[in-house]
Amino acid sequence: MDGGGEFGRLFLGGPVTAIGNGDRLYVGGAGVLEAVVHGREERGEGVLAEGEQDGDGERFVDRLVIGDVLRERAEHGEARGEASGTPARAMWADPSTANREAIRSAAMSDAALEWNYLHGVKDPARIDPDNWLLQSALLSRTGNKDAMVDLLYDYRTNLGLYAQWQEYFRAHQPPTLITWGAHDEIFPEAGAHPYQRDLPQAEVVILDAGHFALEDHADVIAGHLSRFTAGLR
Repeated sequence: MDGGGEFGRLFLGGPVTAIGNGDRLYVGGAGVLEAVVHGREERGEGVLAEGEQDGDGERFVDRLVIGDVLRERAEHGEARGEASGTPARAMWADPSTANREAIRSAAMSDAALEWNYLHGVKDPARIDPDNWLLQSALLSRTGNKDAMVDLLYDYRTNLGLYAQWQEYFRAHQPPTLITWGAHDEIFPEAGAHPYQRDLPQAEVVILDAGHFALEDHADVIAGHLSRFTAGLR
């Protein structure tokens, strides 16, 4: 995602750099770490150290924000909720037509999409229903559900990368802010705390929220980000 500058201007009054270069903020913890740790290795270039710059001006920065701004999974592979874990793991073991259909039924129905946004939320009236209505409309387009099932099946390959991501944390100790919904049943709160095994100085903020904490805690998360990034300057 090349939208960090706009996010920073909206929430923090200025651009934010988490991992990347310029004013970009990359969203999706697994994608960020895979790109950093493996993208350059696959090109035979190795991983940059903090502050090191390559010939194209790419800089491996020494700061990391993990949370509902930069986090979609627990890198320690712990405490994943049954809501996302069981059907997915069955498909990873056997990508049969029946197991793929189970994912489509369990995770992509209108009820499931609405649940993603509303479970664990104290005041559902604060959540815009356009979220799941638009998501449902987009998934209804030809081929989109199959593409999402394919993506979830490929997700299994991330498991083998956890050890390398953890090693990156231990070696570089990036300043880290973790925000997490206390009532998230997809990634339960227990998944937030193991980060501190590798990042003992990480700040963990548990919010009275569900899975999509930004939907009703954007102002709170922005405040934490503003405070956190101010300390990095």
